[in-house]
Amino acid sequence: NKYLACIFPLLDFRALESGSMVEIIRNWRRNIFSQVKLDAFNDLMEATRYRARPAEDAYAFPPSMLRMEIDRKIASEGALSKANASWGRDSLFMQSYAHVADESDKELRQTFIGKLDDGQKRAFIVDFKGEGVHDNGGPYRELFGEISRELQSGKISLFVKTPNNKDGIGRDQGHVITNPTR
Repeated sequence: NKYLACIFPLLDFRALESGSMVEIIRNWRRNIFSQVKLDAFNDLMEATRYRARPAEDAYAFPPSMLRMEIDRKIASEGALSKANASWGRDSLFMQSYAHVADESDKELRQTFIGKLDDGQKRAFIVDFKGEGVHDNGGPYRELFGEISRELQSGKISLFVKTPNNKDGIGRDQGHVITNPTR
C-alpha cells in the first residue's frame, strides 16, 4: 500500500488497456487500504484549495467568505409540526443548500483559519439567526452535527432506514441508505 501511494499520481485512471497497472489496481481496489485512498483524496483536495484573502483586521473574517444565516427556530418548529408540509424546505439542510446552491466552485473550495478558530479550517461562516453567537468554530461544527442528525432522522426523505433497521433484525440495524425513490 505504501508503494501504491507513491505511484498513484503517475497513473492515468482513464486508461483502459488490458493488463495495465491501472487495471490491476482497479481489480484489487478492495484490498488497498482505505487510508491510502484517503491520503490520495486529501492531497487532491489540498491541491485544489483556494485560500481566502485575509481581512485587514486580523480578527475579522475575509470579505470573500460565504456567510450563512441559519434559522434553527424555523427548522425546529417545522420538525415539531407534523402537518407542516414545508418542513423539508425549512430544514437546516435545505437552508444551508439554499446558501451554497448558486456559489461558484472556487468559493466553496476556499479555506480560512481565523485567529480564534483553534486551527479549524472552514469554507464559510455560520450565523444562527437571533442567537447572538460569534462563529469561532462552534456554530460551524454545530451546523454539521445538526444536519447529520436531521438527515438520519427520516424527516427529510433523502435517506431512509435500511430494511434491517425497519424490521429490527439482522446486521446494519442502525444504518440508513440513500432513498432509492429520489
